Order: sequence, then C-alpha cells, then structure tokens
Amino acid sequence: MLTLKQPQKNRFTRYIRKALSTVVVLLSLHGANASAATSGENLNGDGNKQQAINDAEWLLKQSPQSYAIQIVTLSSAQQIQDLVNEQSLSGFARFRYKSDNQLRYVLTYGVYATPEAAEAGSQLLIEKLQGFNATPTLWVRELMPIQKSIRTTLQN
Repeated sequence: MLTLKQPQKNRFTRYIRKALSTVVVLLSLHGANASAATSGENLNGDGNKQQAINDAEWLLKQSPQSYAIQIVTLSSAQQIQDLVNEQSLSGFARFRYKSDNQLRYVLTYGVYATPEAAEAGSQLLIEKLQGFNATPTLWVRELMPIQKSIRTTLQN
C-alpha cells in the first residue's frame, strides 16, 4: 500500500482528476459520452432523424461546480435543433434566456469536472463540429451561472 503525506496526496489527487477528466473528454468525443448523454441511447443521427438534445432541466441537475462548453447562441430553438442534427456527436444541451426583450437559445456540450478538462474538450470538439461557415469560438463556462440564467427565464 502506498502511503503519501498530505501535500503529496493533494498533488496526486489533482493529477488523477485531470487524467480521468482527459479520458472522459476523449470518450465523449468518440460517441461514448457517459457524462453528458441522458439515457444511453444512440443519439448519432443519419441526417433525417432529429438528434435528442438535453434540456434546461437536465442542466439544472448537474453539479453547479461543473463546466460545460458553450458553442453558440441563436435566435430560435429550431436553429439549435438543425445545427445539432448536422453533428455526429451526442451530449448537447440547450437552454434559453431573455436579453433585450428577446429570447436567445444557447447550445452547450458536455459536463466536465474541471475547467482544464473542458478546455481540452473544446480543443478536440472544434475539430469535430460541422455546419459552421467559420470556426466557432467556444466558451468554457461554469454551470452555476448557466443554472442561474435558466432559473430566471421560463423554459419550454
């Protein structure tokens, strides 16, 4: 049995968490997204099927200390659905918020334990995303402010 002193134990624990987060990122980008899929069903579409998107309620159930990758903000839920249908990945979520008296729809991807894991995921995700005219700028966000935004806007 390995015995570590507290400072060594803390460093080792952080290292293991980062390593495991990286494994989760790699698995999620290869269609086995255990931390972001809702029910284990195959969400990869064939172009004619609508892919399932996790909803705001699902985002509220996640740990507020977790992180997600914000992909895009659009003006309609249908635009979000159309964009997701073009992807060969699962693990997307969407929510809406009100800004300047208009509803905005936000598409996120995954749930990650650390900002470093989410950043690594965003670097891999950018290569896999389809349907954009230009390379999108992805934003790593903590779930707490996302959840606060969800709670202040009626969701559908």
